[in-house]
Amino acid sequence: MLLSAVEGEAARALSPAIAWPTVLFIALLVPLHLALLGLGLSGAISPWWLTLPLGLSAYLQYTPAHEAIHRNIVRSRGFDPVNRLIGWWAALLLGMTWPLLLRTHNAHHSHTNAPNDPDGFVQGPLWRIFAMAALSVWTNLIPVPLWRLIYGRNTPNLGYLDAWKVMRPAEWRAHQIAHAMMCAGVWTALMLGYGTKVFALYVVPATLGRLTMGVFLSWLPHRPFASDCRYQATALRRGRLLALISMGHNLHLIHHLWPRVPFYRYPKLYRQIAPLLHDRGVRIR
Repeated sequence: MLLSAVEGEAARALSPAIAWPTVLFIALLVPLHLALLGLGLSGAISPWWLTLPLGLSAYLQYTPAHEAIHRNIVRSRGFDPVNRLIGWWAALLLGMTWPLLLRTHNAHHSHTNAPNDPDGFVQGPLWRIFAMAALSVWTNLIPVPLWRLIYGRNTPNLGYLDAWKVMRPAEWRAHQIAHAMMCAGVWTALMLGYGTKVFALYVVPATLGRLTMGVFLSWLPHRPFASDCRYQATALRRGRLLALISMGHNLHLIHHLWPRVPFYRYPKLYRQIAPLLHDRGVRIR
């Protein structure tokens, strides 16, 4: 049997029709985030004390959205409306939109480390990601049409400002409208005197969520961004703490090889096919 066939057989056996641990994860995360927001909005706790917990929660919310992108929560396409709902919820908490998450991630899988990889902007030294995150506190509050008015389609490499290249026209319009509404909501809150709450409970946590995603889900798994080979484009990294922080994406190569396997089963699949991967010369850090 071919090696890829062996891998595929193991991956399919670990791809359930319903990923119940992910369902439970969602059932815990959403009420937790709402409870934290409620504490901050009610004044029971100073909003700034909740900024870091909300940033961590925003980051964690991406995992269900990521699973929704790959239909890893429920295999049936009949579940797609719920996938979109999960995706929109997580995306908005991160100051993004569902079409943006969906299309850029799928394009990343198709063009990993290539010049047209939408995640290519994370390449470079780690400090650059932190600098871009700091800038994005404000730049993400500028509606996309204003960026395009200034720069046209040759926008600076600050993120996903050129995501129109991987979206359908209707999706690009939906993204621009939703992002503009988000920007308008934040600026309106500022003008009405709710600046502290909107920044402490939303803008900064969203930025922290995007920063954590950028470091642990994009930059670390793919550096040094030197290959687009199936077995060399991403790495395997050991460490229990890293596994926890990255939600299993220390084994990011497993996800790229078999994206229909749910995140909590990456370690099991790796253990089953490790000898095959080592024969392929995978990168282990």
